[in-house]
Amino acid sequence: MLIENKIGKYLLYASGEIILVVIGILIALQLNNWKEESKEKILEISTLSELNSSFREDLNDINFNLNFNKKGLYACEQLISAFDQGLPYHDSLDRHFGQFYIISVFVNNTGAYETLKSRGLDIISNDSLRRQVQLMYDIIYSEILENQRNFNYIDLEQNKIFMIENMTNWKLFESAKPRNYDEISKDTVFHSRLAYTAQVRNISISRYSRAKKECESVLNKLELEIERLSN
Repeated sequence: MLIENKIGKYLLYASGEIILVVIGILIALQLNNWKEESKEKILEISTLSELNSSFREDLNDINFNLNFNKKGLYACEQLISAFDQGLPYHDSLDRHFGQFYIISVFVNNTGAYETLKSRGLDIISNDSLRRQVQLMYDIIYSEILENQRNFNYIDLEQNKIFMIENMTNWKLFESAKPRNYDEISKDTVFHSRLAYTAQVRNISISRYSRAKKECESVLNKLELEIERLSN
């Protein structure tokens, strides 16, 4: 009985030791998991903050380009209207001659997105936010840049030649005085150029307007997500 009693106490003691060891291991694992989750959260917040700064700079660029294209479209429309109505020359038209083909270049910030891809897109735990960030860079920005390549660099050279040959007092993207207004106003090729340029402006305005809306939306979501993760 004494032996059995000692064995019983030993087994009870050993079981207690095993339980304590298991509890210690579980606590250590939990602490390790907590540390890993904390590191991931800190990295996610840092990544979202970088994207937030990048999109803020992009939004400024988008607004600038949107306003520039609206100004160019207005100039095209005013010249077309003057020609169609057979209006005589007035120096108020100089501003429109100088601005009908103004261009601006959209340069979005890709550094934060490249960093995100190197870290893994899944670092953004919010599925909806992650998809919207991808949409901005892979679709919306790509459309703007493609439209920019197709129009700006081809037509800029042609318009520059036209301006040199037909304008005086040319102030780049500000104003220009036609050498022979009557001739220009009846020039069907120039009229077609204005109509084409106006169409391209409308496409650009549509794409920049969409980019502006989506950029403002993603910025709002980024700020909310950063706040949620920080609490």
